[in-house]
Amino acid sequence: MEIVNQGGGSKIAYEVQGSVLIFNEGELTLDVKKHQRDFARTLDICRDKFGGLTMGLGENYVAQIEIPAKEYEYVEAEGIAALAVANNEQENETAMLKQKVAFDMTKVKLVLWDI
Repeated sequence: MEIVNQGGGSKIAYEVQGSVLIFNEGELTLDVKKHQRDFARTLDICRDKFGGLTMGLGENYVAQIEIPAKEYEYVEAEGIAALAVANNEQENETAMLKQKVAFDMTKVKLVLWDI
């Protein structure tokens, strides 16, 4: 994961466990992988007016999480999909399947703001 520090002040404590980000010793925990979509997105982590952490806009920015879009690859089909191509008698054609590439936490960017 890429870490970017905005400003020279203190930052919120965080830890990473697999694809899970834990802020401020468990005050806010989220699985980044579950927030990935077919488009890139940015999640805002802020403090609300009572000082608690919240996902979405609040009183003050704490962090932003930039999640890249899902990636896909095409692989040669085996089994049923390959039989479907063969049954249509399409010579020299290979059945291809679209598969999601595994989530890669190293492509996520965490921007930390002064608190």
